[in-house]
Amino acid sequence: MIGFYLDHVFLITITVMGLVVSTLLLGPLILHMTGQSLEDRPDIKNLLMDIAVGLIYAGLLIPLVLAFIIKIKPNFIEELTSYKSYLLGILLIGLAFTNFRRFKLIAAKKSLSPKLNNSSVKLKSEMGLLDEKINSYRSDMILIGIFIAYTALLFS
Repeated sequence: MIGFYLDHVFLITITVMGLVVSTLLLGPLILHMTGQSLEDRPDIKNLLMDIAVGLIYAGLLIPLVLAFIIKIKPNFIEELTSYKSYLLGILLIGLAFTNFRRFKLIAAKKSLSPKLNNSSVKLKSEMGLLDEKINSYRSDMILIGIFIAYTALLFS
């Protein structure tokens, strides 16, 4: 698997970067075709950005770092193979914990939603902060998922 990865790292990078560009271009195009815009749908805008950033990590940053590490220390992956299950376990626990924190924030947001009718400035700012934290946890979950996929593929 490592030989395939090193032989095709440029192709993998170009493919994933193409996905980034197509995600950022096709998302607004599809919204425009349905008569909406990104300004009308900030939830979709945030999701498109999270996916694009995750793809940039998956297609550019992680392959670049792995290629440098493998170039410097060629048997790096083979040395870590004995720790594969521990690494996957830690990443899965991190993913579950991040998901749990995200769902707690979503529940807190839903409990504040009925109170939003009173429209106090403090409540609106608190809802904005909750939205930012929820989006941050979603981004973290995407990145942890990417690391899990890389770990599973490299050590298989």
